[in-house]
Formats: sequence, C-alpha cells, structure tokens
Amino acid sequence: MKETSTRRAFLRLHKGAVVYGLLLVFAIVFTQALRSPASSMLFWFLILYLPVSFLYVLVGRLTMQVYVQADQTRVEKMTPVPYEMRVINPTPLVFPFVEAVLRMPQDDGIRCESRIMRLSLISLGSCTLKEETLFPYRGTYEVGMECIYISDFLHVFSMYLPVEIYSNILVMPRKLTAERRTQTSATDIPNDHAALVFSTEKAEIGNIREYIPGDALKSIHWKLSSKTPQTLMVKEFNTNTSRQVYVLCDFSRAIPPEVFAPEEVKEEKKTEKKEKEPAKLTFKTPEKEKKTKKRKGRTAVGEADAAMIDELISGTAEPTAAGILRDRLDEKRRENAARQVLKLEEALNGEASDKNAASAADERASLAMGGRIQAKYRDDMNEYCADGVAEMAIAVVQNELRQGNEVTLIWTDARMDDGIAAATLTCPEDFTALYETFATTPPCGEHQTLEQLLPLITESLNVTIRICTSHLDPVSLGQYGAIPSLFGGAGSGCLAEVLLFNPEDRYESIALRREYVAMSRIQLAKDGVDLTELAPDTDETGGTVLRVVNNG
Repeated sequence: MKETSTRRAFLRLHKGAVVYGLLLVFAIVFTQALRSPASSMLFWFLILYLPVSFLYVLVGRLTMQVYVQADQTRVEKMTPVPYEMRVINPTPLVFPFVEAVLRMPQDDGIRCESRIMRLSLISLGSCTLKEETLFPYRGTYEVGMECIYISDFLHVFSMYLPVEIYSNILVMPRKLTAERRTQTSATDIPNDHAALVFSTEKAEIGNIREYIPGDALKSIHWKLSSKTPQTLMVKEFNTNTSRQVYVLCDFSRAIPPEVFAPEEVKEEKKTEKKEKEPAKLTFKTPEKEKKTKKRKGRTAVGEADAAMIDELISGTAEPTAAGILRDRLDEKRRENAARQVLKLEEALNGEASDKNAASAADERASLAMGGRIQAKYRDDMNEYCADGVAEMAIAVVQNELRQGNEVTLIWTDARMDDGIAAATLTCPEDFTALYETFATTPPCGEHQTLEQLLPLITESLNVTIRICTSHLDPVSLGQYGAIPSLFGGAGSGCLAEVLLFNPEDRYESIALRREYVAMSRIQLAKDGVDLTELAPDTDETGGTVLRVVNNG
C-alpha cells in the first residue's frame, strides 16, 4: 500500500558542503597571502572539483540500472512472498555514496513503508537485496524502489534519480465456505419454484401427487382422495418465495469509544478540575477548634454522648465513663480505617473511578461497546475486522448462489468515486469475475456506514437483507434495528439478518464481549432482526469453514 510520493529536489546538499566552503575560503585567503604553489594547487583543486564531480555523478545518474522482481504477485494471505531488488553500476566508475529509497513491508507485514538503504557500488558491480515477507492481511502491496541519490566523493551534494519501479503483490483472503440453509422473504410475484410448504404463504396449487409418508396432513387433497379410496393425494404449492437476496458489507472503521459518552467526559473533567484546585486555608482559634472537636465527637458517637464528650474534654468525667467513651471512639476509628482500606483496594483493583476521571469515562464508553480492545491489537484492528468481514461475505455470497438465489452485493469501497460499489450476481461465475475487486477492498472511514448502502436496495417490501459486519456499537445497533421499518416492517415479509464477525479474542474480557453480543441479539430480536455470529472452524477434512456460534 503505497503512500503519495513527495516532490524531491534534483540536487541536495550535505554536511560536506560546509567543509568544502570553509576549505574554499581558506584556499582563497592563503593563496593571496602566501602565493605558494601548494596553496595554488589547493585553490584550483577546489575550483575544478564541483564541475568535474557534477559530470561524474551525472554519468552515474544516466547509466544506473534498477530491477525489482517478486516471484509471486498473487497469493493468499499468510503465504511467504520472496522478492528481490537490484541496483547495477554498468560503468567502470566507482560510486561510494549511493542512497536507495525503498518501498518495503514492515516487519509485521501489515503495511509498506519507505526505508533508506546506503550502498557502495564498485566498477561494473551491483548490490542485491533479497527479502521474504508474510502478509497477514489482504490488499494490494507495492514493493519496489522509489528513487536513488548518487553523491560525489566528498559527499558535498547528491543528485536525484527517480526510479518508481514497483512490483504489485495482490494478497487475497481465504476462500471459506458456509454450509447453511438460509431463508428468504415472501414475494407477491409467483415464480416457477414448486415445493411443499407448511406456512400460509401459498399462491396456487402447482402439482398433485400421491401421498408419501412424512407429508403434512394439511397438504392432503381430501376431495380428490375420496374418489380414490386406496390412495391419498397430496397438493404441492408454488411458494412465491423471493430469490432476490441483498448482501451488504460494512468495511467501515470502528467508531471511537469516546463518541458515545462526550457528556460524561466533560462532567468528569470538571470534577477533575475541581479536585486539582488548591484548598482554601483557614485559621482556627482555640475556641473554634474546641467547638469543632465537640461537633466531630457528636457525629462519631451520637448526640446521647455529647455530655460525656464535654466532660472528657474538660477533664471532669468519671474514669468508668471516660473508658467507655474512649472504647467507642476507638471502635469508630477502626471502622473508618477499614473503610479507607476498602477504598484503597478498590482503587488498586480498578474499581474506583475517581483516580482518573477521563479514563473512567472512556472505560464506561468501552463497556457500552462490549469491552476494551487489548492495547497490542489497536493498531491493526481495522485491517483485522475488514479481513474477517470480507472472508465472511465471500462465503455467504457463494452459499446463496449455490442455493439458486440471485444476490445483489453492495459494499463500501473508498476506491470508488462515491465510496459505494454494487453488483448483481446470478451464478458463481459472476462472482468469480468480481472476486478480485471485492476481495481487495480496503477499510473505509467510520462515517461510511450502513446508512449509505440501504438506498441502493430497489425493492420496498418483502426484502431479504443480510448484513456482513464486525460492528455492534450503539450507533450500528440503532441502524440495524431500523431496517425492518424501512421495508414494510418486520411482520410484512421483510427478513433482516446481521452476520457478525466477532473479534472477541482481541478483547481484554472475552466473557464480557460474549455477554454484550447476547444482549445485542435480544435487543435486535425485539426489532425483528436476527443476529447470527459466524466464526472459522475446522471441518472433517481439515479445511476451514464458517460455522454459527452463540446463536442461542
């Protein structure tokens, strides 16, 4: 994934230019002062060095050769990809200072970045770099060489040589299967599909045949069966089942947690600001301090012991009463100390929120999204989720096409002008032609949400919609729950299903994430939307398939 190249200067000065300038001033001064042959030779050497070096470096710029090669340009992710870069000097000249700006994958293979490699090319020599990388995520990666800087012997200046030679490595997702029978919504348009049904969605009788054990009694044609006492006749109906399925793929980035609790963050910041304000100093006279001690004593042991407190302070209390009162005060102090220890334990366990108000508000916002993601996974979480959604969508589309359904695939794609792509698929061959474009869709911005995809659905009633996503934040849940009302309501034949890729292994608490998914399933069910979680699993042959999990 290549970044936009910046404009570079044809000539670039280095630290050696400062040394060259000082030597040139020194030579001019001493040549005029001493008028010796040595100073004259130094002067003319420095004067002639620049034009000669310029021609020398220019020859290298015109003759330098670069080759970039990758053995495999189309691979499945997590497959080793070897590649090679070579810089060749075909001249008898020597170039000791050469800098090559390379475009190489990071150590983890997630993204490509620019790196500088310093070379020394002998006459008729070359320098070769061989690397091998595992790409964990799908996409198009450009590996190659951006440019070369060729310097003179004294490293005074360098000349820019644009190369821009790349090898495009297309990393594809895994082709998984999802063997599951799916339902589609009913339609008012009769079709040629005849099947035995048990619901009231029947258009007309399509066929009459003899009874087979297992047929429903409601399907028996009693009037015709009475004319043939030895045989029962069964009616088959045209089911008017729609074969049109809309698959919506959400490649948008996750919404930051602080979006869901901005007011809480403000309130917590106000509280934190108040806590940071310096305390006001008050000076107490002995009389005020005595009254304060009396009030504290009354609060601690009760109003009934006020007289005993006064006697204890004044020194006129009886020894027995004074001992009882001291025991009560000691008991109160122990209780207060126990409370302080409990608060300290809560703070150490992360249960107290007054230590850092901003992080506490962020914690509550993260809990509202099903937990907090582990810190080591936050940098590549968007790529990970986009990969999971892509693999799930590929399996879902292929499964629908195998069942004879017509699929309209709609997804967010930042490479398109309007950020949305759509295609109608009637057979597996149609999806094969579209596969490369869809499989390499990059993650989109958090504002390119499901709401932008719904207007591309042309039908207004009895629609079957399957949403492939990894988001269960409050905003997304609201969008999912509103879908049935946009297409006639949940009771009018609209079938909406959310197919969830759940990266629960990247959350700090897997149990909390599963509980959040279960509560989201209940909430969506009230709105007439099904939530189905799909996860990769190994089948009997050792392959990888998508199975339904936590769908109880």
